This record gives sequence, structure tokens and C-alpha cells, in this order.
Amino acid sequence: MASIAEHWEATLVQDDTIKQESPHNPVKADRQLYLNLLYPPSKKPGRPHRFMRIGSRLDVGRETMREPCFQIPVGTVSRTHFTIESDDVGWVLHDRNSSNGTLLNGQLVKKARVFEQDIIRAGGAIFVATSSPPLDLGWLESFGVIGCSGPMGRVAETARSALKDMSNVLILGETGTGKEIIASMLHRAGGRTGNFVPVNCGAIPEQLLESTLFGCVKGAFTGADADRPGLLLEAEGGTLLLDEIAELPQTLQVKLLRTLEERTYMPVGSTRALPFDVKILAATNRLDSIQDPALGFRQDLLARLEDLVIYLPPLRQRREDIILLLQSCLKEFSPGVMYDPGLIEALVLHDWPRNTRQLLKTVKQVLKAGSPPESVTAETLYLYLGTWPGGHKSTENGSGATTRIGITSPPTQMPEEPKSRRDGPPDQQEFEMVLQANHYNVSAMARHFACDRRQIYRWLEHFGIERES
Repeated sequence: MASIAEHWEATLVQDDTIKQESPHNPVKADRQLYLNLLYPPSKKPGRPHRFMRIGSRLDVGRETMREPCFQIPVGTVSRTHFTIESDDVGWVLHDRNSSNGTLLNGQLVKKARVFEQDIIRAGGAIFVATSSPPLDLGWLESFGVIGCSGPMGRVAETARSALKDMSNVLILGETGTGKEIIASMLHRAGGRTGNFVPVNCGAIPEQLLESTLFGCVKGAFTGADADRPGLLLEAEGGTLLLDEIAELPQTLQVKLLRTLEERTYMPVGSTRALPFDVKILAATNRLDSIQDPALGFRQDLLARLEDLVIYLPPLRQRREDIILLLQSCLKEFSPGVMYDPGLIEALVLHDWPRNTRQLLKTVKQVLKAGSPPESVTAETLYLYLGTWPGGHKSTENGSGATTRIGITSPPTQMPEEPKSRRDGPPDQQEFEMVLQANHYNVSAMARHFACDRRQIYRWLEHFGIERES
């Protein structure tokens, strides 16, 4: 069984460089790059995005004829707008002297290297580069979990395996990624007949937590004037979610470990152990806190909780899902409205540190501010976020007009010959200077060093620098 660290490390593979498909290099041939059209959205039912595999070369434009080609019938897209080609390092985008220019992650480029999850805009068309085509994950959507990306496909696969038995499941994910929604889905899809009972381990006072979970008998402590059932009994035949498991006090960790090992529990003040039939789920956004024994979380308890691990990826690792989330949110506004492409670009470029919860809350606020909705622009979004999504902000020039300027400075303009990859890490001082200049933007740093994102994570660990988003 893979450890929690191995599950976490596996997610970093999503950030790896998309390699060239070459008959002369079979090691690289197992990596693919797809170009997904996010906007305008596809009108075909069951197909969230139009997409094409890039292969060694792909021309993109309104009427481009060279095969293979990705034809986009949008008036603001040039006849042949841009091309993506593979080389011995990865993938390179070339603007083909288009009328409106080609933007990569919000910056105008003529030639630039493309990485997975990069956002490309050509006129009114917006694309994302991914390592897999959009997936049909209707099974997840039927339980309120929206997505079509490769990372969410892995969530669906692991979730299905979690339904087969009474294995304990550990759900990992940043704030706002939907850990409780996934837990509820596991309960409902698993056919459990009892209740779904979530408990926030950090919200209940430590002295009350044991009796809250296990119940108590009359006279067990001052105020216990009657037998009281705990949440474990309330969840009998169902599912108990221990949310914020990293906040569980050490004294209770010992008792929970014995409960999981013996599949029995003892109410406070009782001398008789009671069996239970409850599926146990645990969730946390603090991976480091439960992995490091020095921080007080018992590793034997962790081993019990991680029979199966479900990692919920943040939105910045699955930008293609943002459009689906928006479509779901827009049903209560004007579902047929075609929004300003600049707004859509800004939404998919933003990293959304609080993930789906923040995205949906912000979109609702922004759309309520617009009248009519189609008048909402990226500038409206800026008022709520305080920064330009994708690392940009606005400023006023001397005439009072608003100009968009970059606050990060990744060198997206490439020399004629792309950089070769490094054999070892850069000098730590140089690495930290680039880190500061790019505000911990891993994509920008990967472009600067001409390496993949996973290598940046390795160097962060090598230099002992905490990962930030």
C-alpha cells in the first residue's frame, strides 16, 4: 500500500513537462499534450470541451488548412493564429503574425514554451494545455462533484475503490477543494443506510471531544445526569467524517487508534466495549502536520486512517474544470449569455487559493454587480480580487486610461534557441531571487529555468524552502 507521502508526490506528476512524442525516444513518447478549447464552450451534450492532441505539430486558427489543424470558427481568431510544435525538450508556441496576437498566461508572446495547465488566448478563444483529454465524469457530477480533468478522473477512480469495503479513507486537499462533498458522496454512493455524520475535530473543546464522539454514561463526570449517545452511535450503519483530523488531541488519538483496531468503542465512564458498524473517513488540509511525528500526530493512527487516500487537486492544477464550475454557477443567472473573453481568461488564470469555494462566491458577487451580466469584464473581477488574475494588475496612464501591466516577470519571450535543461540545481541565491521575483509562481519559474514544474518542487525541497502558492 502506498504511503501518504507517495500519494502526495504522485500529484506532482501532474505538473511535469509534457514531453515530445518521438519514435527515437520511447521514454518521452508516453507523454501527451492536448489543447482544450475552454471558451466559447462546446454545444455538444456530454462533451465539455473541444480538444485535439498536439502530436509533433498543431496549427490553430479560423480557417487554417494544414493538417493536423484545430479550426476555431470565431471571428476574432486569425486564419492561422498560432502553432504549437514539439522539440527535444517539450513544446513551443509560435504566433503566426495574427491580427490580435497570442497571449500565454495573460502575456503577449511571439514564441514561448508551453507547459501543462498554461492558458492560451487567441482573440475570443481561450485554451488550456493538458496531459489528458476532457473526461466524462458524469458519475461524479450526479453526486455534486463537477470536473472533467485528469486529476478529477483519478479522484473518481480512487473513490470507486473506496466503495467496495469498509476501508478507512483519508481525504487530502487544500481549503475549499470539497473534502466534505467527497465524503458525502462516498456515503451516498456506498449505499450506507445509516446517517452521514461530519464532526470538526478542531471546533469542539478538547474536554468534550471524547464524550462527543463516544458518548458517556450517567455520572461519568459533572453534568452527566443521563446516558448520552455519541456521534459514533449516531452514525451506526452509516459514515462518520472526522474533519480537520490534524486537530485531534494526542490523548484522543490513542483511543481512536484502539477503536479502529478493535472495531469497538467505550463510552466515557463505561467499562463495556461496544461494537460498531460505521465507515470512518478523515479529512485534512494540513498534510505536513500529520506526516511529521515531531508535530504530535501518531504515525500508527495515520497508518490506520490511510487505508485509501483521496487527494483533491486545487483549481490551479485543473483549470479546465473552472469552466464547468462556472456553467453550474451561471444556471441561476443567464445561462445563454456569452461573457467577455477577457473575464473568462481572468477567471481561469487566477490561482484561487481558497479554491472552488472562493471561485463560486466571487463569481456570484461579480455577476450581481454587472447589469446586464454580459457587461461584466475582467476589471469588475479585479475590484473583488485586488489583483489581476495571473499575476497582473492595472494602472492608469497619464491620460487616465487603464493599462494592464505585469507584476511578475517570467521571461516568456524565448530566444531563437530554447534553453537547455540543467543537470543540477541552480545556485541557491539565484533560485531564491527568481522565487521572490515570480511570487512563488511555479509555472513562471519552470519557464525561467527551462525545466518542468516537478523539478522546481524538487529544488524547493533541496533548498529547504516551504512550498507556497
